[in-house]
Amino acid sequence: MSFAILINTKYKKTSVNDIYKHNERRNYNYSNRNIDKSRTYLNYSVIDCKEPYLKRIKEIIAENNVVFRKRKNSNIMCEYVITSDKDYFKSIGESETRRFFECATMFVENYKNLGKKYILSAVVHMDESKPHMHISFMPVVHKKDINSGKLYDKLAYSEFFSERNSYKKLQQNFYEFMIKNNFYLEKGGSIGLEKISIERLKKLTRYDLLERYIKEGKKQEKDSSEKFVSTEEYNKIVDDYNKIYDMCAKLTNVLDRLYELKRINTSLRKKYYDLINKTYRLKRFIQKLYVVIQRKLNIDKKVLYSLFKDTYK
Repeated sequence: MSFAILINTKYKKTSVNDIYKHNERRNYNYSNRNIDKSRTYLNYSVIDCKEPYLKRIKEIIAENNVVFRKRKNSNIMCEYVITSDKDYFKSIGESETRRFFECATMFVENYKNLGKKYILSAVVHMDESKPHMHISFMPVVHKKDINSGKLYDKLAYSEFFSERNSYKKLQQNFYEFMIKNNFYLEKGGSIGLEKISIERLKKLTRYDLLERYIKEGKKQEKDSSEKFVSTEEYNKIVDDYNKIYDMCAKLTNVLDRLYELKRINTSLRKKYYDLINKTYRLKRFIQKLYVVIQRKLNIDKKVLYSLFKDTYK
């Protein structure tokens, strides 16, 4: 079974335009070796952005009088990477794949009443290992002024995701929305699982050294202190990691189900103990009732018990 995958990332002002260049394919060269430039023409936008994200953010803030605290470390943009596995998209075909990403965009528009005006871009990449969409948006919350009662919009990442288990709820809502739109998938993991970045993986595997040696036409010396892996080994690490990731996604789905069963079990245990308490109180009431009836009617206790026993045979 394939999974409905939605991964969230937050960005500060300094990173926004780099994300724009990558998403909109404005770079000449890419460090990500999975990008096949010969297939880039297949990419398309559900929501198009023809200018750098940072410039567009400033325009949207001005156009909508968005309240925003100007701090260097503020997260001003979020990005959802939405996808499933390659075989799933292959099985549903090109037109349904496009509808999948259009529905996912509709979900983001409506989730927490965000609105289309706060979505900067929704671009689908078909030139990598599997189809996926980068949907970049401003985490805007709609608020009401306590004094004047006027409504206003505020750019605030911390408030947009302020709910307890907000990421888990996001995954659950996305999963349910896609199911309603006839995309039969399983819910992706919701405990913060993310794939390792290509840049970080390169640092771990010292791929930069290999690339430099290839460019300079040098061979690695036997006594060299600089250790690096080959291209084949590097690609194997990427493949192995992705396999492990898929396994983890399935395991987290099972874990979510276990948590749900635990919650149900806890609820049933509470009801069980409530019933025991009610039974105990009822028993005490009946005992007191026997005493009252016995005294009022002056009936022997054994005779009274036998009367009740015969009545409820």
